[in-house]
Amino acid sequence: MVFDTAWDLMKADIYHEGRAYSSMDDLMPILDEQIQGWGESNKKLSPFPFPYKSGNYRHKSWKGMLDRGLDDFITNNPGFQSSDEMLPSMMPWIGGKTQIQPYVRGLADFAPNTRAAELYGGSGSTILGLNRGTGFYADINPDNTNAFQHLKDGLGIIEIPKTRDRMNEMISRMNDLRFRRDVKGEQLSSDELRELASHYIATNHQAFGNLNYPQSQKQRAKYPEWYQGTGYTEGPILNSGWRRSSQRIMPHRVGALDLSAYPDRMRDVEIHTGDIRDTVNLLDGDELMYLDPQYLDRQIQYGGSDQQQSGTGYDQLQRDTIRIGAEHDGPVLYSNYLVGPKSGLPNEEMIRDLLDGGFDLHTWMRKPKQNKRPVVEVLGLRNFPEHVQRARLNKSLFDF
Repeated sequence: MVFDTAWDLMKADIYHEGRAYSSMDDLMPILDEQIQGWGESNKKLSPFPFPYKSGNYRHKSWKGMLDRGLDDFITNNPGFQSSDEMLPSMMPWIGGKTQIQPYVRGLADFAPNTRAAELYGGSGSTILGLNRGTGFYADINPDNTNAFQHLKDGLGIIEIPKTRDRMNEMISRMNDLRFRRDVKGEQLSSDELRELASHYIATNHQAFGNLNYPQSQKQRAKYPEWYQGTGYTEGPILNSGWRRSSQRIMPHRVGALDLSAYPDRMRDVEIHTGDIRDTVNLLDGDELMYLDPQYLDRQIQYGGSDQQQSGTGYDQLQRDTIRIGAEHDGPVLYSNYLVGPKSGLPNEEMIRDLLDGGFDLHTWMRKPKQNKRPVVEVLGLRNFPEHVQRARLNKSLFDF
């Protein structure tokens, strides 16, 4: 694919495997070859583009928890003993960014006294991964912000459903509480909000592929009462996939999580609910901003509302996200797909907007489990030291 007009990228660069490219016309044949050439005999992918690494992402050992009890699972995780290590995210979330947090931490070390701002909060993997005790967490989804708030306030031991029936009971209870809050406009009690947070975290751990919501207009037409209000609503949570495996100990075998150690490590985290275009106005302006909007060119189920479905194409939400990053005075990390996995094409407008906004772009590749081919992601850096932002890495770093 050749852009209609070739364009110079020398004032702001695109880097792939440590080499700067003057145009996407030069880079796309290389990316296409790597995408199409992935297979049984060649599974080497371009890694995350920065060598800086700090702390460790430690996988949750369900077997260890089952064998040794709750106390050896989360509360004794190294991240709760020292800020030099990462905290586990509160629940699985779409996007897989927890796995790259050691490298995000390495980049964040260039702004050691700066609090992180996650405006697409999700599971809070960046704030928890940095483990600085501070942060600005925001999300349009009140279920996410409610869960994060109660994680900060203290949830203690929560139940993970051991059967499908119990999970469906939890979903039914959450739907009752969410309908009262989001559609009827009721103010739930603190106990009810805490119950909602516990069930939400627990079912996201157990549900395969996260919780399900109505996606299409046809699906939503089955639940008209959920969409009559003017506030944010994703619609009802539907019966969701059941996570199971014969190869390992899964959450339902354990049956509980001890989250009691989080409050001490989240003492100065600020939490807000709302659209990024509103919550950005609550920032001080010098935060380390992490922008992780919905993936372009991919229908990912973040939720069922019209607001939450915004951003799957390069729409106004995506443009405003880049504008917000370009106007921010502090360091900014921007993450998205560089090449659409369905179209196989780079999003020319997104790339132009990032370059015009002063971002240098660094590519990396990964292979999501549900994809037949690798995907090409981009990390945009702005307001970092020049030797970081425009690092031309030694090619030997990628020979492994």
